[in-house]
Amino acid sequence: DFSEWMGRIQQTHNRKINLIIHRTRWSDLIKYMYLPSELPQLTALQGQTHVLPSFEYVHPCSALGTELAKTGFPPDLNFSPKDCMLLYDAMLTCKVPQDVQKRLSDLHPLKFFKDLLYIKKYDAQKFEAALKDELYRWSANGMKNEILELVGLLTKNLDKGITNLETYTERKCYGVEYLKENFMPLMVDLLNADYLPAVVFNLDREICEDLVASMLFKLESMEAQTLEAEGNNIKKKTKDYAKQQKQAKRERDKDKKRNKDEDADPGDEEGTGPVEEDPIYFVDPRFSFIGSGQSMESGEMEWWLDRLLRKTKWPRTHLLIRALQRGIGVHHDELERSYKDLVETLFRTKHLKVVVATSTLALGVNMPARTTVFCGDSPNLNPLRYRQMAGRAGRRGYDNIGNVVFVGIPPKKVYRLMTSSLVSLHGHFPMTPTVALRMVNHYGKVAAKANSQMTLANILKEPFFKNREEISTQAKFHFRFSLQYLLEQDLIKYTPEKDLQVHGSGALAVHLRFAQPGNILFVRLWDEGLFDEICKKFQGRTGQQEILRKLMLVMSHIFFRQPLPVG
Repeated sequence: DFSEWMGRIQQTHNRKINLIIHRTRWSDLIKYMYLPSELPQLTALQGQTHVLPSFEYVHPCSALGTELAKTGFPPDLNFSPKDCMLLYDAMLTCKVPQDVQKRLSDLHPLKFFKDLLYIKKYDAQKFEAALKDELYRWSANGMKNEILELVGLLTKNLDKGITNLETYTERKCYGVEYLKENFMPLMVDLLNADYLPAVVFNLDREICEDLVASMLFKLESMEAQTLEAEGNNIKKKTKDYAKQQKQAKRERDKDKKRNKDEDADPGDEEGTGPVEEDPIYFVDPRFSFIGSGQSMESGEMEWWLDRLLRKTKWPRTHLLIRALQRGIGVHHDELERSYKDLVETLFRTKHLKVVVATSTLALGVNMPARTTVFCGDSPNLNPLRYRQMAGRAGRRGYDNIGNVVFVGIPPKKVYRLMTSSLVSLHGHFPMTPTVALRMVNHYGKVAAKANSQMTLANILKEPFFKNREEISTQAKFHFRFSLQYLLEQDLIKYTPEKDLQVHGSGALAVHLRFAQPGNILFVRLWDEGLFDEICKKFQGRTGQQEILRKLMLVMSHIFFRQPLPVG
């Protein structure tokens, strides 16, 4: 149904959709929890490892219960060959009846693969299916104690590591401060375990930037202290590096001037002119995730940086630019498009080793990595997003194994993400006042009005429902009603010159779109002066707590209404 719906949508653009189904992954996924036993003292990136291992292996069976006969295996819970062998060895260790022992002996790899010259992925999947079938029979025959013993064997080290971490941090290991404090050691361990490049996911934009900023400041501090201890003058190194860069730029300018009339690229003109003279940023390779010889060619990098500086008006010493020069990037929907383009380009060309992102990299952008890190919990981290994000791990044609690392997420949440089934796509009613407001906002901003009209019309003509004709008619009526409502609330306005456009507090309502329908209520109360009425008694510290309490209650009623559990 979804493929047919996509096909109808694309027909309006004269494009054809072909459905291709991949039932297996190119690379298997191995899951880990990051459980450092202590916070190490780091002096550089290279060669720094913890005395005790920090990545604790998570077997898929650790997330399963004893009622497999009722629930069955989640359809996309796959076992890697490593998972299968560990499961088989643990099964042999359990005390089971004679008939089960005989079946297990028949599953011995030397017997199971005896007729094969070499084992292919397809053969390993047959072995996986046989082990799952045997485990299912254990559950169907009521062998709960044996299953509990089996899971205990597979999670012995993991449970011990979780207990030690929670004791060591006084259960603060699931907070933001813990993430900031341990983010640098985590990246160092990934580097030395050869798990880079990595995409680090956190669904909070501010935390993404804070994580990168905290690591950047630590790297710069370590670099300055090390160079000072070695007797090197960082100012002299920076001056020498600046001379080299300026000389290289003069040579590039001469070449471009010489070839200007022959084969100059018009796109180069945008980023080859003089840019503001900011200080040159020197980076010691020992304090960068990009080693010597791994960075982008200086001329090409300068072109990208000049383009970025012209579009964003950032200084060359901007925090995010300094981070890029150390192999670290950020990606979320509030960043400048030119910066995100540079991050994606550097990552795809292997000149960037770490990208901290929200769900913007979960799908739709070609940026596979060797490792996916889930750094911190969020109410919006659900099984669907987990599978989309975890799917980034393992680069086709490069990695036989993709790594998934969990940091700062409670173990119960990890197990739930691994085993929960995906919700079927049923569609939902496509029209709300917020959707209508966003449609007006989109139409008012784009230059290609005809193409925009065609795109927006599909929302009303082709809703994702089986009885789409009836729903389409209803959606059009609701769209008409929503426009009238938004006009009455002064959130949009109509002028013959500019047609419909967002007006007044409408832009704020668009920005708060994820909180609908609370966003419309909030801007209505804002325009009517409710918050001014609450705060007008505020003078100095008089009544501060009471006013804050009232504001908190109002905002909670608008944005954080949660149904109470039954009973």
